[in-house]
Amino acid sequence: MKNPNFYTSLEVAKLIDTSRTTVQRWIDAGNLKAFRTIGNHRRVKPEDLVSFLRKQGMPIPSGLGKEAAPRVRILVIDDEARYVKALKAVLERTDKRFEVDIADDSLDGLLAVGARHPDIVLLDAMMPGWDGFEVCRRIKRAPETKDILVVGMSGTAANEEAFRKAGVDAFLKKPFDTQLVVAVVAWLGLGTGASPD
Repeated sequence: MKNPNFYTSLEVAKLIDTSRTTVQRWIDAGNLKAFRTIGNHRRVKPEDLVSFLRKQGMPIPSGLGKEAAPRVRILVIDDEARYVKALKAVLERTDKRFEVDIADDSLDGLLAVGARHPDIVLLDAMMPGWDGFEVCRRIKRAPETKDILVVGMSGTAANEEAFRKAGVDAFLKKPFDTQLVVAVVAWLGLGTGASPD
């Protein structure tokens, strides 16, 4: 491969043994994340290809190598600043593949979801603006963000059902051991370890 930082659609096709046209269709449909060069050529980052293959349940070729180790983009939406900073520090210290951003209210959170397109959102139930249930519904309703994994968080066990109805992929009751959060994020984002449920 000419550049380990990104692949052309032809290089992707060769890596996963499919046609260039199929890869281009995936990109144009928004299924496989890519960017366009000034000359309008499609380019795919290795981590985005790995993420796509994982979501589709497709094998990851050894040709991608360690340089393509998937990054897990995590967005924490919670108004408890000290707690969120501590959680960010633990996640990033535990695994270098975790990239953590923070939003302290629902509006900033939704803007960050649209701008950064995280892999996982850790979402508190109660905060200024819309509650976490409404934020989850909005994430899951929009075609461009519906595949983002959402983990609901609340100190009230009764909120789990409300989060489930809103479409969360997992729920954590506060207070929780930070290692449990790490386990949930690794299981959802990297597909590693046993289910933490």
